Amino acid sequence: MSDSGKTKYYVLMEELKKEIISGEKKPGDRLPSENQLSEVYHISRHTVRKALSILEQEGYIEAEHGRGTFVSRKAGRKKGSGNIAVITTYLSDYIFPRLIQGIDQVLTENGYSIIIKNTGNSRIKESRCLEEILEKDVDGLIIEPSKSEILCGHRGLYDKLDFYKIPYVFIQGYYAQMKSKPHIRLDDCMGGYLVTKYLLDLGHEHILGIF
Repeated sequence: MSDSGKTKYYVLMEELKKEIISGEKKPGDRLPSENQLSEVYHISRHTVRKALSILEQEGYIEAEHGRGTFVSRKAGRKKGSGNIAVITTYLSDYIFPRLIQGIDQVLTENGYSIIIKNTGNSRIKESRCLEEILEKDVDGLIIEPSKSEILCGHRGLYDKLDFYKIPYVFIQGYYAQMKSKPHIRLDDCMGGYLVTKYLLDLGHEHILGIF
C-alpha cells in the first residue's frame, strides 16, 4: 500500500495511464520491461504485471510475444468515418426532438451521419452508451451528461475518448470535475432575470413562475 492509500499496482497503472492519455507515451511506443518498471518503482514484477494486465484489458496497451509491451496503436487510427455520435438523456420529451433535428441538419449539410443514443438520464446507461461508442468508428461525440449535478463515476470512459483522440462536447450541462472540457449550456439564471424584467417593464407586479 502506498502513502496515498492506494495499492502499489494501482498507483503504477494510474501513472502509466496518465502518461499515455497525455501523449507523453505515444501510440506504438514501447514500454519499459517488467524488470525496468520493477526497479524504477521499487515494486515486485508480480505487482508490475498486475498493473500492465489492467491497462491491457482497458485497451491502453498491447503485448506482443517476444517483442514487449506497446502503447495501443488504436489511438493513432485514421479518422474520417463521417459518423458523429449524439447521446442525450431523452429523445421524445421537451426540447429534444428539435435539438436532434437541428444537430442532424447541420451534420447532414456538412457531410456527416448521426448516431443517436439516449440514456434516460441514467448514469449506468450513459456508461453503456460510451462503451458502445468507443467500439464504433466515430469522428466526434455530442453528449448531454446524465445527472450532471453528481460527480462523474465513469471518468475513465472519457479518458478513453481522449486517448483515442475522439473530440467531444457537453450540452445542457457538464460534470464539475470536467468543467474545462468544451460545453454549451443555457444560462437559466440570466433567462429568468430577462423574462422577469420584461414583465416588470410592462408594468406587471404579481408574477407567478411555473417550472
